[in-house]
Amino acid sequence: MPKKQGLIKELFANCKTEEDKYKKIMDLGRQQPTFSNEYKIPENIIQGCQSTMYIHAFLKNVSFRLIPFI
Repeated sequence: MPKKQGLIKELFANCKTEEDKYKKIMDLGRQQPTFSNEYKIPENIIQGCQSTMYIHAFLKNVSFRLIPFI
């Protein structure tokens, strides 16, 4: 199993129900860094999401970074 998949499996290992998984996802979301208001513009909204979700992509040290935020 690829390394990242194993890490995700470990994160959710104690989740017994769908509600536990949902709560875990919400907790992980709260731990994410804040999203600057300057990027909360109509061009950065992901269409079709149940919640308003923004995404911002940029290059840093010749690597591509993608930051989603709900």
